[in-house]
Amino acid sequence: MTVLADLREAPGLDGYLDDVEEALQRAVHLHPGTAAEAGAEALAGGKRLRPLLVFLASPLEAAPPVAVGVAVELVHMATL
Repeated sequence: MTVLADLREAPGLDGYLDDVEEALQRAVHLHPGTAAEAGAEALAGGKRLRPLLVFLASPLEAAPPVAVGVAVELVHMATL
């Protein structure tokens, strides 16, 4: 098993990444037209490593910040 596969087993990670994915879709579709089309293409697939790092860096006693995971992923997409 790889390190990434091991990390994917972290408790709560699946729900967090689902929330990030939903928020990314909402963010992209706020601006219909070319921006939404380009954003949807850029969002397709991906390992979501940056939101994973946000999750892992979050304090154990607090819910991981979905907005931060989304922001980091959107900045990454914008710089591609």
